[in-house]
Amino acid sequence: MTEKFIDLKNTNFTDLNKMQVDFQSLVKEQISEFDKSYEIPQIVSKNPISLSEASKKRKLYIQNKSIIFTNDISNLYTEILSINLESFNFVKTFISKSNLENNLQVNSNSFINNNHIFQILTNNTEIKLSIKDFNNSLFKEYSCRIPNEIDFNNFDFCQDNGNTKERKIIQKTYEFLQNINNSNVAITSNFQNEKYFFTSGSYSKLIIKHDFDSSGQSISDSERNNTLNTLALTSGGIGSALYFLLSSNFENSTIETFNSYASKNTVFTNGVLDKEFNHLSDKYVPQTIDKIRNFLDNSFTYKNYTTFKTNNFFYIGYFYDVNKKYFFRKFSN
Repeated sequence: MTEKFIDLKNTNFTDLNKMQVDFQSLVKEQISEFDKSYEIPQIVSKNPISLSEASKKRKLYIQNKSIIFTNDISNLYTEILSINLESFNFVKTFISKSNLENNLQVNSNSFINNNHIFQILTNNTEIKLSIKDFNNSLFKEYSCRIPNEIDFNNFDFCQDNGNTKERKIIQKTYEFLQNINNSNVAITSNFQNEKYFFTSGSYSKLIIKHDFDSSGQSISDSERNNTLNTLALTSGGIGSALYFLLSSNFENSTIETFNSYASKNTVFTNGVLDKEFNHLSDKYVPQTIDKIRNFLDNSFTYKNYTTFKTNNFFYIGYFYDVNKKYFFRKFSN
């Protein structure tokens, strides 16, 4: 195992109070009951990612020979910290977010795919999807404002509620916007067969059920400690720093424990773009993440999920609480 120390004492980020703070102060800040301190999802390139993880404001991407940290607390820009894993040099950049006609009650987030950043901005009457590179150059932008209907999606507006297995179809754009803007907005993107398949929507969890592991530690605390095993923060006399432990843990990603809450609400739609980000009229074909999400969303007795990819198959490992056994389930890519 190789250990490297990266000093971020002079690198600041925007917090909830719109103040400039160091990295440690940023990641220990609790944004909400859903987006807690130190709970930063690790997103591995080409692995499926759920809307629940994508809806968090702070994310960590592991791709090729770099680690990329993003912060979307501000609705004006996405902050990006890119770390080269060969030289361990880092660059801090800002990717500006587009303006909405009405900038009140704006909700925003982003997702990185293939060195491009997908940004989503919403309020109760408008949605805007922008695709940029890390130089802040705009490649494509899609927008809709009610009473118009969104025309850059390829699937229904759907609402999945954890209390029922029945999927609700939302009929109108204004209903979709009201639903996602009152929750944790998110966007994900997957590149396959020279096309981008994206999901835009929101995620919320309503009632938290406190599960405990064999040590008496709550599952959420256990998951947080697992995260700190690969992303540890230290504070010294000269300021805050980021301490990475480069281990095989970066090869896998963990899907949030869906059964750790008794009720959850996911609202989403899907779209298809070509490699130049032009919208295609293709019918949306369910992707691997859709299959995994459908499986997990209807599973209330499983916990401690882990997903990984090998030989072009995705696997989920999970503990089945009823018979106290650990299972693996395979999904074709």
